[in-house]
Amino acid sequence: PANLTFGDAVDISTQGKVFFNKNVVIKIAVPVGVGLLKKLKIFYYDSNKDAYVLAGDGGKISDDGKFIVVEINHLTLFVLAAYENPFGDVVSHWAKDFILRLNDLGVVEGKSGGFYEPERNLTRAELTKIALLTFDYDLSDEMVKADFDDVAAGDWFYPFVAVAQENEIIAGYGDGSFRPNATVTRAEAVKILLKAAKLEVGLDNKSNFWDVGGGDWFFEYVNFAYKLGIVGGKSVGFFAPNDLVTRG
Repeated sequence: PANLTFGDAVDISTQGKVFFNKNVVIKIAVPVGVGLLKKLKIFYYDSNKDAYVLAGDGGKISDDGKFIVVEINHLTLFVLAAYENPFGDVVSHWAKDFILRLNDLGVVEGKSGGFYEPERNLTRAELTKIALLTFDYDLSDEMVKADFDDVAAGDWFYPFVAVAQENEIIAGYGDGSFRPNATVTRAEAVKILLKAAKLEVGLDNKSNFWDVGGGDWFFEYVNFAYKLGIVGGKSVGFFAPNDLVTRG
């Protein structure tokens, strides 16, 4: 994120990528004189996202205030940074914590002027990017191609759409288009995110919402997501599957 004041860097990377089958504890000394302990976090550079992203939960300050400790499953170049809320329009927004967490992880970015625009409708291209970055898909394979009439190699969303299509996370329309700038409904978003998470959707004949019936294409996705606690209704007993998804 652009809202970082960088401090010391600690390089414990290796010649190649090293991942552990469980988290290891990384302990970094807090520089003397730092007065922003509560805002101090550990970040690392993610070459796949071309951004500094939060390491684990960002770390916690030790009781004596001398160290910041984080648990993570790989080695890399770790950087200490003082972190501020970069978006002036999410200070009191209900989704503030979720937005800032995704921003920390390099999944979402703001718009111009220090704003996030949480109430603006999300597009199909934006959701595809969010889904792939959230679940850490490899975007580096240039051999993966998108096969849609309205998705060109120079488009910012091209690698995301290509990888998503390759992994059968998204599908286009009958006319060969993807419609990257079209808005996304709540039902569409649930399906894309569940497929990106590679979760096996279980069948259940019981609906949890009056407006989600057994004949609806999104029936199994919405009910499965509800049981996992991922989604809820917009009002008592109603999911509103055709309502549009916003950035917040």
